[in-house]
Amino acid sequence: SPTALILTNVLASLMLQVVLMVIVLFVFFVGGVELRWTLVLIPYYMICLGCLGFVIALMVSPFAARSTDIAQAVNSLLLVWFWASPIIWKVEILPAELMPVAWLNPFYYVIEGYRSIMLYGDVFQVSLSHHLSFWAMVLCLGLTGRLALTRSASNLREWLIR
Repeated sequence: SPTALILTNVLASLMLQVVLMVIVLFVFFVGGVELRWTLVLIPYYMICLGCLGFVIALMVSPFAARSTDIAQAVNSLLLVWFWASPIIWKVEILPAELMPVAWLNPFYYVIEGYRSIMLYGDVFQVSLSHHLSFWAMVLCLGLTGRLALTRSASNLREWLIR
């Protein structure tokens, strides 16, 4: 069933994330990095990342069912999004006037959360409004995805058969 397939993929992704996290923690331990209490916050950011990935998939899935070219376009957009996200660069290199733009990228919240916990042993110091804005973005993306899915529901069977 489709639900079983989705749950299998989610569990496989979660297991991969857990295994990779164990490897990272092992490398930290072997490298002499002090493990701090803030590591207990890692599951929170895993949930944030999972929710964000789910709502993005929810938004894209009706369009991917409509056209197979959408999947390739999404791959290209994700690559651009990767380089636009502060994964391999620190957000502090941005001019101060562009910092609000960084907050428009929902991955910034998750990336900085992981970075603060794992590299600095610190809690990601942001205001309540930043936490709420991340979850508001996730909610808006989820509602947009649901709207796209419900509007295309009558056509999905036809699109998938082709």
